Amino acid sequence: MAVLPDGKHIGILYRKTISENVRLLHLANHHSLRNDEVKSKYFFVIPDVGRRGKQVAALCRLIIEQNPTLPYGFSHPTGAFNEEGKFIAGPNMVGLTCASFVLAVFDKVGLSLLQYDTWQTRDDDEAWRAEIIEIIRHSSTSNDIEDHIKQITPEVPTVRYRPLEVAGSAAADFPVPFCKSLILADQLAKILIDHKSNPSTLPT
Repeated sequence: MAVLPDGKHIGILYRKTISENVRLLHLANHHSLRNDEVKSKYFFVIPDVGRRGKQVAALCRLIIEQNPTLPYGFSHPTGAFNEEGKFIAGPNMVGLTCASFVLAVFDKVGLSLLQYDTWQTRDDDEAWRAEIIEIIRHSSTSNDIEDHIKQITPEVPTVRYRPLEVAGSAAADFPVPFCKSLILADQLAKILIDHKSNPSTLPT
C-alpha cells in the first residue's frame, strides 16, 4: 500500500498481471474512486501477505470494474463489498474513508489489519468529521449531496481509522490492537519526516 508523505492519505498498490504497471486504487473523495498510475510522491508499505496478495489484487480489479464511484462516509469497514467486488450500500454501510476503504479490501479477503474491538474514539475525531463533511458539501456537484450528508452525520460518534495507523499495522504482525497501532503510526511518521528532510536517505 502507499501513503502520502504527510501521512494524510492512503491507498492500495496492485497490478493486473506481472507484466503490467502498478496502479494505486484509492478513495480520494466522495464519489471519487481513483485507479491511478503510481507517483513517486507516495511512500510504500509492503504487508507480509504471501500469496494472499494475489487475492487482494484480484479484488482491487473487481472493485474498480464494479464501482464507477464510491461514497465517502464513516461506516465500519467490515462487510463493505460482496463476492463480485460490488459496494454493499445499506443503513449501516453509507460510505468509507480512504483508510477504512483499505481496511475493507483487506478484510474481504480475510486479512484483518486491525483489532477493531480495541479501537477508541479520540478528542479530535468529531472536529475531523465535521471538516470532512464540509469538504464533501462544497466539493460535490451531486444533487443529492445533502441527503448523503444526513445519512453519514448520524454515524457520529464513530471511531476513526487513520492512514498511518493502517499503514503501520500493515507492516507489522496483524491484526494490531489500538495501542500498538499508535506506536507504529508514530514510528512511520518519524520515518516520513526524516525522509522529507533528507530525501537521499532511504527508510528501512
